[in-house]
Amino acid sequence: MVLDKAEERLTMIIATPFFLVLIIPLALICRNLQQYYVRTSRELARMESATKSPIFSHFQESLGGFSSIRAYGREEAFARENIERLDANLRAYYGS
Repeated sequence: MVLDKAEERLTMIIATPFFLVLIIPLALICRNLQQYYVRTSRELARMESATKSPIFSHFQESLGGFSSIRAYGREEAFARENIERLDANLRAYYGS
């Protein structure tokens, strides 16, 4: 005879009432950890996009003004600024 999930849980609770005493606090702890993780990952994603925005805007501006940058011989300055922006973005990842 195959039991479905609800019958399995009911059988476990009837057979070992101590299981119910453990499962309720564990379920609450898991729920709290899940909520904390969701909030934290959402904040990290927001911070990551905020640090990537200057990189993308600088790159877009560099592509748009490529002919002017070359005409004035400022390639190295733009490359250096791009590297500085990348370093600022990756600084948070160095620890991990």
